Amino acid sequence: MSVAFGVFTSDPNLLRCELLRLVGELSSGESACNAVGVGSYAQDEILFQQFRSALDLESLSRRWMGAESAALLYHASELSLGISAEENTQPFRYRQWMFCQTGPVAHLRGAAAHLTSSLPDFLRRHVQGEGIAELVFALFLKLLRESGRLDDESIGPEQAAVLLGKTIRQVEELSARMGSPVASAVNCLATNGSVLVAARHGALPLYYRLLEGSAHCPRCGIRPSMPETLPLVRAHRRRRTVVLASHPTRPSSWMEVENQTAIAIGRDLSLQRFNI
Repeated sequence: MSVAFGVFTSDPNLLRCELLRLVGELSSGESACNAVGVGSYAQDEILFQQFRSALDLESLSRRWMGAESAALLYHASELSLGISAEENTQPFRYRQWMFCQTGPVAHLRGAAAHLTSSLPDFLRRHVQGEGIAELVFALFLKLLRESGRLDDESIGPEQAAVLLGKTIRQVEELSARMGSPVASAVNCLATNGSVLVAARHGALPLYYRLLEGSAHCPRCGIRPSMPETLPLVRAHRRRRTVVLASHPTRPSSWMEVENQTAIAIGRDLSLQRFNI
């Protein structure tokens, strides 16, 4: 089983606090997960941290080496013996973009050569891992480049979401051409630090949730009785965060992303949906 979640918050200084708010709300993987990666941003540069086993969110909040980041991606999976964790641990990174995927792409492994040959040389050279997920990421990067948005840090969340949905659609079409008898079940998450986008295709669920501001934070010692005139109290009460997750522990308290849907989240944390 692979597990992924993305966090996008209005206050980068409080990202650790938001991780603690999610304790007990999210699964971060099983004991068999041996390829665990966390990606965030530090001064517009991707900060990637790798672990050998899944972390509960309280431990992640303590051990995560990020400081101030509006966006975070987490992915945990089990790699087969002999597969390099160094090159195959998600989220994958390229320039300002991070990407992770959950779910199998039906029979796409047989079409990997076709997908690889469709990539421009600079992306083909960038692919180092042995899995399909990195090729899906490379296809997304290709579509960003073809639209002139690969290095555009001001890309709108709706543009990025539409391109991610197009990526999944092309992957599914290729899978069908290669003789796949069933539809793929794929969820993808991507961020450049300024937007968070996701796409769901197939039966594998994907969920989202909005965390409103809170007057309580054990990490910072914030209590409801404290006045909002204190800057840290005011920051906690005004923060807002969107979380996208593959495995919430109580799905009924989350909103499920509809099948064949791409999700776009920008700096204002409004959520837009697009058909794939």
